[in-house]
Amino acid sequence: MAKSTGIAGGWATDSSEIVLAFGRLESSALSSAHSIGFVGCLGDLLFGAQQLLSLASSSSNELTLSGCTMGPPKALSAGKAAPKNEVDELKKAEDLEGQKIEEKSTQKPSVPQIPSSQVRPEGACALPLQPHGEREDSAGMRFGLTPNARVEFALPDTLHESAASDFTLELQLRATAANGVIGFATDERHQDFTALYMFEGRPAFAFGDIQAKMNIQSSRSVLDDEWHTLRVEREAGAAVLYLDGRLEAQNRTNLGTIELLQLQSPLYIGGLPPELVPLAARLLPGVKPEFGGCLREFSLNDLALEEPVAEKDIAQCSQFTEQGIFFGKDGGYAILSPQFVVGLSFSFELELKPRTKTAVLLSVGVLEFLSLQLLNGTVKFAVDNGAGMESVIYEPISPNSLCDGHWHQIKIIKKKNLITLNVDGKSNLHIMKKKSTGETSTKDPLYLGGVPKDTKLRGLDTAEPFVGCMRILGIGKKQRRRRNLVDKAMEELTADELTERMNLFGSVSRSACPLN
Repeated sequence: MAKSTGIAGGWATDSSEIVLAFGRLESSALSSAHSIGFVGCLGDLLFGAQQLLSLASSSSNELTLSGCTMGPPKALSAGKAAPKNEVDELKKAEDLEGQKIEEKSTQKPSVPQIPSSQVRPEGACALPLQPHGEREDSAGMRFGLTPNARVEFALPDTLHESAASDFTLELQLRATAANGVIGFATDERHQDFTALYMFEGRPAFAFGDIQAKMNIQSSRSVLDDEWHTLRVEREAGAAVLYLDGRLEAQNRTNLGTIELLQLQSPLYIGGLPPELVPLAARLLPGVKPEFGGCLREFSLNDLALEEPVAEKDIAQCSQFTEQGIFFGKDGGYAILSPQFVVGLSFSFELELKPRTKTAVLLSVGVLEFLSLQLLNGTVKFAVDNGAGMESVIYEPISPNSLCDGHWHQIKIIKKKNLITLNVDGKSNLHIMKKKSTGETSTKDPLYLGGVPKDTKLRGLDTAEPFVGCMRILGIGKKQRRRRNLVDKAMEELTADELTERMNLFGSVSRSACPLN
């Protein structure tokens, strides 16, 4: 598709290769016959009626990839030249564009990758049931191991001046989490922003202010544990997103208020400081403030970003494990206490990074009981004090919200007839029936992550074992972080000591958790 006049395309040959050119032929017999270069817009370029050509991976000069801004050319009478003032304006525009391009370093075309067969199916958890393990080509920085982990780069002064018309960001990523901030910049008053991020396994780009914004997103998931090259370009109200050299998304807005952004240093990569987390939560709903996975090869306006001005809790991409208890796909469970008494009060707090949406998390009791389960992405906390089962349920926005590749915190509290379920800081309360005594009479094994295959326990909607990672934060009669009272034999144990002493069965390891 072409619009306007001049040479739209042609080809030239030498002894070794065929060169396909658009807009102007720099050196050929054809160019001498038609000295006027093409001025206008090109799109939907097909070669041999088969292959869609990408201008992003080509060498280019005087070319804008983020949109077509020229209006239709005015009709000219036959034999008449264009008015001198129009020619002068066009020449000024071409000179300015050429000057801008010369200021940039030469862009290295990214090599398109064939989509991996390991991409997680639609609706699946971000992490696979079977970890990938150690991978080759693991140079880079790993993010997401701790909250607020990030690197910070200074923005060049020229970006403040040209933010309305010229902004590109390119990097390579290997993602293990379905959502999270990849790159973020804002102004001193936190009014304007630009953000590169992951949402539901697909890269996305947004810019604007607190009143209005525009965003675009790739249609392809990158949750395959492979490296991908991501490039975004913004020019005034237009934006484009390329993935592995292929145009994935583009859009334009006519909202003049967001065409000129006043961005200030630094550019945050991989995560955000605590003071910006509320802002990002408002601008990017459902997106975690940290990226999960590896990043490398950062460039801004085609200039490499090599020396960060600050960094926090960054690991090497060659690190493939982290602290935690890992429950493998072949099934297993742990026994925290062989004869556990729940009684009038009980509390339990853990972190988990699931690879499945349905599983037993915690269970104790036969006639009277207490249980905690994942059920198709929801969390159910159930208790029976002798007057029948009662429960409280947490329902996230999406069934995949808790298996998105990030750590999530769950806290349960039973105090007489009051039960509380807290997931990632959001609490649900339930008051049990008054005729209940408030005491849960148990003297049974306290199971973590599953139950024995031949054991049938009341209060469980599923017998599926947990697959993924856990960390015990607190357990006991009182909610205390370092000394958790479980029973008389364990009253002096910390959570770490309890993890070391619990009995493991099946495919369970307390030594380390795989990151991919």
